Amino acid sequence: MGAGRVLAAAVGLFLAYTTLACAQDPPLHPGGEIRPPTQEVGGELPARDSSRPITVRHSSEAFWAVLTLLVCGLPLGFALLGLLMVIGPDYTERMTAHAPGSFRKRFFVGVVNTVFLVFLAAAMKGPPAVLLVALFFPGLLILSDETGRRIARIAGRDAGRWTRLATGWSLLYVASCFPFLGWFLVGPVVGLTAVGAALLWFLSKKPAPVPPAPGP
Repeated sequence: MGAGRVLAAAVGLFLAYTTLACAQDPPLHPGGEIRPPTQEVGGELPARDSSRPITVRHSSEAFWAVLTLLVCGLPLGFALLGLLMVIGPDYTERMTAHAPGSFRKRFFVGVVNTVFLVFLAAAMKGPPAVLLVALFFPGLLILSDETGRRIARIAGRDAGRWTRLATGWSLLYVASCFPFLGWFLVGPVVGLTAVGAALLWFLSKKPAPVPPAPGP
């Protein structure tokens, strides 16, 4: 199965799950019948009980909001990660090719570092949060490249850097946007692992760049 088919299957599964989850509106009455408010004598409508929660929701609005987030966030994230590759092509290539640490080590380092920076940002009114963002995007670039590389290896193809980034980022993003499971499990794990992967890279010994081959 090619990388395009894997991505298409993931997107189709996400849309099907979201459509089924948002298929029905919650009924106002036990019988499922929505009744208009009755008019009292004098032509005035009865006052609504403010303590009663509003249960009328348009499920289509929730569906289109999630779909808009999926459609807009996917190219925006790809553009930000691609900008890192354009700004530092050689540096990001060494980063993605020699990223240290296993998944468990990256996740543990990401959790400890994120908790520390969040408390530090709360105490200092914000500046350490910039460092957290600065670690998140390079780490996300590493995870996207590794995911795209593994998908290309499964498909038996040799993918370039941009193809690996597009495939890996799309799969991670769709998995993170998957209702409930992606919101509360996949997304946080990806974010914390990305922070840990970037921190381990910046603290590790950098491999020396390969000198260009001498010309004739």
